[in-house]
Amino acid sequence: MESKDRLANASEQLDELARMQGGVRRRSPARGYWLLTLWSAVFMAAYFGAFLLLHGGFTPAEAGSRAGGYTGAWAFIAPVLLFSSLASGARERFSIQAKPSRVQRLGYLCMMLGFVVLIGLSFADISYPSWLNAALPLVMLLILATGPVRNLLATPRDPAEVWGNAPLPKEVRIMTAGVGLVIGVLLATASAPLAASITGFVVFLCLSFVLLARNSRFGLPRVGFEWGSIQWAAFGVCAAIAFLSITLGDIASWFSPGFSVAAGATVLVIMCGVAVFPRGRSDWDA
Repeated sequence: MESKDRLANASEQLDELARMQGGVRRRSPARGYWLLTLWSAVFMAAYFGAFLLLHGGFTPAEAGSRAGGYTGAWAFIAPVLLFSSLASGARERFSIQAKPSRVQRLGYLCMMLGFVVLIGLSFADISYPSWLNAALPLVMLLILATGPVRNLLATPRDPAEVWGNAPLPKEVRIMTAGVGLVIGVLLATASAPLAASITGFVVFLCLSFVLLARNSRFGLPRVGFEWGSIQWAAFGVCAAIAFLSITLGDIASWFSPGFSVAAGATVLVIMCGVAVFPRGRSDWDA
């Protein structure tokens, strides 16, 4: 009898230990959080890199009169605004959000100051080494990505936290297609100044209402919360298409309006396609 009691006590202690370990895992950021943080680092470094490529070392007049004549300022800003709202919803999937260290915060500050200085020098028509336009985004990527990569390597997979292949809610499917429509229309019309102005005004008027209604069923934070790995990957591809199209259209004379229309159509097709896909089952969801 005493032996059975000891076994029962040992079993209870093991169960309690398992519950405590499970609680620690739930209080610690999951792999999906670090993947989202790493994805954010790549996205922002790409954005700042494209911006410096277009404007760094050029006065406003020079930047506006280059061979491509691309007028897609709206299309350049839209993915960033969408990403910011979508990512805020995605972060709500994780109960704990790790704060950056003091060293990282200092790095962010220096990085942003460097960016402002380079843009200020360009606007003031003060020359500086062109390699700084490439070096700053690379340094930014290293600062932002080091922590997530380190934590990804240290955080084990937890199958209990995987969402699985549940279908997206109807409202989220509509808004996912809407994200493709916003970027696609802005890209397709960006090479024509008048069309770009009209569509930019209309799209951003609609986008303003969506951003104000962030807590509704159609809010972008909910879309980011519900998206799985395939939807986030598709959005990353579409953002890359937008940044690449804008950059080529501004610096390459061969990038004709036909290319911008094709880029816009591609973005629309991609986002409409993944809108009907269920959430992917991967580390992103764990």
